[in-house]
This record gives sequence, C-alpha cells and structure tokens, in this order.
Amino acid sequence: RMVDVRARFDRRRRETQAEGNTAVLKAAKLTIGWKDTIGDGNAQIHITSPEQELGLSRSGVLVSWNVSGHKKDLVNRFGDGGVCMDQIWWPKSARQLDVNKIESELLSRKIKDGRASVTFRRPLDHWTVGGLVIEKTYSIAADGKRSEEHTSELQSH
Repeated sequence: RMVDVRARFDRRRRETQAEGNTAVLKAAKLTIGWKDTIGDGNAQIHITSPEQELGLSRSGVLVSWNVSGHKKDLVNRFGDGGVCMDQIWWPKSARQLDVNKIESELLSRKIKDGRASVTFRRPLDHWTVGGLVIEKTYSIAADGKRSEEHTSELQSH
C-alpha cells in the first residue's frame, strides 16, 4: 500500500513539475522546496527560514522540525525524545488506520506577506469519520522563530 502512495505522489510530482508547480519558491529569506529531510530516501516538502526548517510528508504530516539553537529535531517520530508529534485524535474504531499512509492533496505552496505556507487537504473515509475533510496549513515567518500549524477547515460532506 505504501508503494501505491509513493507511486501516486511521484506521478503527481511529475504532473505538477510539468505544470511548473514544483519549482523551489524563494522570497524574503524563506524557501519552499523538496528535500529528504528524514533520510528515508523520499522527498518531503521542505520549508526554511533563517531560524527554522520544517519537513512535511506526502501525507501532510510534520515529520521534521529544526529550530536554530536546538541540537535535535523537535518531532518525536520513533520515541527518540522529540517534543512534539503531528497527530489527530481518532475514534477508537478508526485507530487501526495508519494515518501517515493516507495521502493528502497538496493544495498550495506560497510565500506571501513574510510567511511561507503549505496547505494540504485530506478526506476521511473510515465509516466512523466518513464525510469529513481536513485542511491543514503549516506556515513559518521570515522574521522570527514562530511557526504555526492549524486546521483551517474541518467540514462534513
């Protein structure tokens, strides 16, 4: 199943590259590009500012967060002592899902008003949460250490 997700991601990347949408974006000391941020051999979306680096998986999950002045990645991926995890609460009956393997649609990558932002959309189709759509936006500012992750929309269809 992970092979299917990778194949769809690679296909979508080729399609968007043909449309000119995977170019590295640079402005106001901010960059949005592609990099293997966690050493797994796959390209993640990579957002950088002078103070921070974020790595976002193809499923729209924060997989790496490095802040200047900290020696270690702040994301706790495998019990390695990070300070945060990017997770959403699921009903007990839906917890068997590996949500990190559910593919999200990359809606936008932009740098505007001194912020680099990336937005993902993910429809949820498990019977206990079916019909919900989650949109997540990650953003960092060019002039500080503040970063944000928020669910901009949670809607039922």
